[in-house]
Amino acid sequence: MLRQKIKLKPYEHYMWGALDTVQVLPQENYFTTENYRFEIIHTPGHSHDHVIFWEKNQGWLFSGDMYLGARIKYFRSDEDIYQTIASLKTIAALDFASLFCGHNPQLVEPRKAIQRKIDHLENIIGHVQRLHDSGLSRREIVRRAMKGRESWLVRMMTLGDVSYRHMILSVLQRLA
Repeated sequence: MLRQKIKLKPYEHYMWGALDTVQVLPQENYFTTENYRFEIIHTPGHSHDHVIFWEKNQGWLFSGDMYLGARIKYFRSDEDIYQTIASLKTIAALDFASLFCGHNPQLVEPRKAIQRKIDHLENIIGHVQRLHDSGLSRREIVRRAMKGRESWLVRMMTLGDVSYRHMILSVLQRLA
């Protein structure tokens, strides 16, 4: 994907600008610098092609967009809550002391923060599952699960692509 021009959504282009293409990409599951060797680990969920970089000897983990925060409030329309949890569990199983997130400063206790995010997402799944099991319609489940959690400004600015609603819908896709 990075060798070709990626078409961004209008809000993505506004926030990050145009993306440059990249011609040289690692052909293996790692890349090296003069002093370090970074494992490239596929961690889908936030996007189907998301990866993290792990420098095992230094105990560094560069998480890209997998962490962001323990209690995230939004999902993009193409995110998968179950894949996100599986990828977070993959990350939690790695040996690292420092987690670097592009949206957050270095975390003091990164393993605990990742577990808090897993717990948060699993709580959302549990809540939606209970609403589903009670026999409510899909529309009513979404309405009840979202109560007071939606940022209409974020949803409007992203033309509906980013929303708390998408977390709920990601759970419901698996329950359908």
